[in-house]
Amino acid sequence: MDYYSLAESHQKTARILLDNRQYMDSVYHSCLAVEMYLKSKHAVLFPNSELGITHDVIGISRDLMKQYPSTVNLRHVFVSVRKYMNESRYPHGGTAVYTQSFAEEFFEYIELIKAYIDNECQLNIGDLENRYRR
Repeated sequence: MDYYSLAESHQKTARILLDNRQYMDSVYHSCLAVEMYLKSKHAVLFPNSELGITHDVIGISRDLMKQYPSTVNLRHVFVSVRKYMNESRYPHGGTAVYTQSFAEEFFEYIELIKAYIDNECQLNIGDLENRYRR
């Protein structure tokens, strides 16, 4: 399964969990969906990058933003996803933050990143030539 398909799967899972009031788990899957959407383009542009085997959403997004600057400021999304990807798996500080509105915010992050990937990260012939020359 490719990264984009994985992202879609995590997005569906996040929605199901949100609808069933499993907010912490919804946040986690939202974070994974964001990461997978980013990796879907990053893997094509930077196939040998070590970031491809990490959860470094900030590093991955930095690479993408250099190639495809966004018309929207997405930094808060990347910072939040990086922070809560781990914290939603290992909530050492408690779970009080995981409310419906908090989980909905993360679901909106998926939509923002998907729109960025689908509409602003348009691969061109040069990107593909670089991919297959490596």
